[in-house]
Amino acid sequence: MGFLEHLTPSDLTLLKPHESTLSCFLHPITGGIVDDLIITMLSPDDFYVVTNAGCADKDLAYIREHLAGYPRRSEVKHIVLAGQGLIAVQGPQANVVVQDFLQRAMGDDAVDLTQVYFGRSVVVDTPTYGELHIARGGYTGEDGFEISIPAENTEAVTKELLEIGKQGDILRMAGLGARDTLRLEAGMCLYGHDLDDSTTPIEAGLKWLVAKRRVMEKSASRPPPPRPPPLPTPQLSTSLLTGIEAETSTAPKPSLASITTPSRSPAAASVSRWRKVHPLAKAPRSSTRPQVMSSAA
Repeated sequence: MGFLEHLTPSDLTLLKPHESTLSCFLHPITGGIVDDLIITMLSPDDFYVVTNAGCADKDLAYIREHLAGYPRRSEVKHIVLAGQGLIAVQGPQANVVVQDFLQRAMGDDAVDLTQVYFGRSVVVDTPTYGELHIARGGYTGEDGFEISIPAENTEAVTKELLEIGKQGDILRMAGLGARDTLRLEAGMCLYGHDLDDSTTPIEAGLKWLVAKRRVMEKSASRPPPPRPPPLPTPQLSTSLLTGIEAETSTAPKPSLASITTPSRSPAAASVSRWRKVHPLAKAPRSSTRPQVMSSAA
């Protein structure tokens, strides 16, 4: 736990076994986001961390660099789970499909998914597909599950889920492009577009990721600050992430904002997108939390 809190701004003492939280790896000086991730507590001394596949090499280098300099590194065991497949079943019928899948795979031993709430997970051992890690959550703004599967069984699990979904036509394959439009309407950031090494959680509207206990402990360990100098002129590098809806794809003036994620709304005749806005621009300032202003959001 201590090492993960060394890398992230999270308070992992708030988690119970099989509970998860969104978090992020941070650069120690700038506070820029190295990657966003999900941390699941399996036990007080065992954590399951899922990062972006596209950042795998970068994240591993980051973890190993900081582990080498961690004072209690001998107490930390870092295991990379290679060779795992991942299927996300999303939407209002996700519970029906995955529950049916578990009934077929495990019979009377199947887990009751109505007792697995959002942000929680279970590990099940199936005779046919091996050990599966099933987490309730996702990246679409809908209810759903993400299922981690041994690589050799990923195709078989996918085919079985699709077969179940044929009944009533409630499940079909969808690609990352379709998912991207949904996460945008739900106000979720995507690393490499809306988040990067130069963006802090505060700028990204993710202030809630910075745990109060961590801030208080950091403040208590610091000496009293000197008398502050006069306020400087605002710098153009400071930005906030906000959401906009537009009827056309015309971009805002570069001096005021830059588009980070443009995408057409699947449920509205408009263009939804994230943009980074300089605080001096005429943007809503009541909250730094991003809101996607789409009629379907």
